[in-house]
Amino acid sequence: MRVEFHIFHHAVPDPGIEKILAGIRQLKRSLKIMREDVAAEFQADQDAIAAETEVVQSAKTLLESLNQKLDDALAAGTPDEVIAAVRALKDGIVANKDGLAAAVAANTPAEPTA
Repeated sequence: MRVEFHIFHHAVPDPGIEKILAGIRQLKRSLKIMREDVAAEFQADQDAIAAETEVVQSAKTLLESLNQKLDDALAAGTPDEVIAAVRALKDGIVANKDGLAAAVAANTPAEPTA
């Protein structure tokens, strides 16, 4: 005598499980979008920091140069020489102020919009 067993499993989708899986897929898509948004914001912040660093370095260089020129002017000797050196320095500052203002404006990030 021969006995055979044949078992067939027919999957019937469970609507509850399908709903949960759909929710998980949607959550994965949302997380991917959020991750991309955070990465873009992080890059924008890094770019803004780099631009600010450049502006700060430019201002630091300007102030160091100004300080050295004032030291040189004061070390020039007689009062007339000091006055002439300080006037020349002032004339140079006035001549460069528009360029400095443009450089600061160009390297200052815009305020973020809400």
